[in-house]
Amino acid sequence: MNSNITNYSECEIINPTLLTLILPAKQVHTDEDIKEKLLFDFFETLKKEQNIHAVMWKSHKNDKGNIIFHVLINKFIHYNILRNMWNAVINKHPFWYVLKSGRETPNSTDIQAANICDFKLKPFFERPNPFIES
Repeated sequence: MNSNITNYSECEIINPTLLTLILPAKQVHTDEDIKEKLLFDFFETLKKEQNIHAVMWKSHKNDKGNIIFHVLINKFIHYNILRNMWNAVINKHPFWYVLKSGRETPNSTDIQAANICDFKLKPFFERPNPFIES
């Protein structure tokens, strides 16, 4: 993904999606375990099932102490598909965050079609850039 957009004509050819991924139950694993075993597994699933090859992400803690991921991907994917993919990943042994939430399909995502030139995306393109691209 081009992090040096120089003019608005480049914005028109990119149709990204901005995802916010959360855990629907109290986090009981380390941030590193969640990243390495859940987030990166989610990225692999995106690559295999949706042909996504450009991913940028940022994480922080919410007010409950759970890690949250903000992810920018290089194409639009319907929110139900992304939520189901994330829920499937976070419900694998030994994590079971969907099961622990008590709901069959918890709302564990916030999905938005993103305008690459939108001011809300500015943190993804600031230097130094701490995000992963693959």
